[in-house]
Amino acid sequence: MNSTHATLQSKDLSRAIEVEVYGDAGQPVIALPEGDSSFASWSEGGMLDELAPLVDSGMMRLVCTDSVDLMGWYSRYAVPEYRLSNIKNFFKFVEKDLLPFVATTCEDTRPPVLAGAGMGALNACVLMLSRPQLFGGLLALSGTYDARRFVVGDLPDGWEEVSPVDMVPALPQRGKAVRLLNGLPLAFVCGQDASEDGIDTQCALEQAFRDRGIDATFEYWGYDVRHDWEWWRKEAAEMLPAVLSPEGLADRRLSASLAYAEREAKHAATQLADAQARLAAANDALKIAKHDLDVTTKRAKQEEKSVTTCGEAEAELLKAARVAWAERDRVAKLL
Repeated sequence: MNSTHATLQSKDLSRAIEVEVYGDAGQPVIALPEGDSSFASWSEGGMLDELAPLVDSGMMRLVCTDSVDLMGWYSRYAVPEYRLSNIKNFFKFVEKDLLPFVATTCEDTRPPVLAGAGMGALNACVLMLSRPQLFGGLLALSGTYDARRFVVGDLPDGWEEVSPVDMVPALPQRGKAVRLLNGLPLAFVCGQDASEDGIDTQCALEQAFRDRGIDATFEYWGYDVRHDWEWWRKEAAEMLPAVLSPEGLADRRLSASLAYAEREAKHAATQLADAQARLAAANDALKIAKHDLDVTTKRAKQEEKSVTTCGEAEAELLKAARVAWAERDRVAKLL
């Protein structure tokens, strides 16, 4: 796999941004990093090996870039205005510096697709919602789409402009952005393992898209699908061809819906089996408890009877003792 490295100077960020381009032909796919904000994020996560068939076949060229998430999203206790400025300036870098670089480097004239996992999914989603005319599609894996998750306390002023769950409702119902978004392949994927703590924000975003009449694919993979590169590799390898192919997502939806229904049915069956096992165990415990209760009740009755018998015997002894003392007193008087 051929690759080209470049260093872009961003005036808005006042820093150099490293970029690596993989492949010789195909529609550009801009991969936004996760974790350490490095262009090497996707390479180190094993994405290159997984996506090599798509790159080597000329279906796509992969463009990996740095981000400034360490100074924005991840800088939780910094001044909100400083963080927001860095976040927005990164988007300016993509628009003003990265896209022109991609246009001159990649011969394919189709607009680039945005892709990201984790924090990269959030950045890709914000870019798509704010500038849909610049891009050719979106693949967002395991994103968290509510900016409130990244601040302490209430959402600061201006942050709703980088919060997808707030951005979508703010789009004019019949505006240009909605029309443009409806013409693009948009795919959101996450697993249902407990580590996928942004799944509720994807559900909220799906509802917001539906309310705005924006057509997009939202998939929820299995209950064993975690928030990690192992699963992102599988998701990207399966989803990117659908995003890059005409009608790819539309063709996928039926099979995906059937797979989702089968998965949910299997999960429900597993839950039912677990519930039945717990119920059987509870019934066994109830039988034991009932048996113990019967034994205890029987013993209590026996002890109660014994106490009653002892009490009656004691009463008789007290009565005999009173008679004896009375007789003793009578004899003492006679003497």
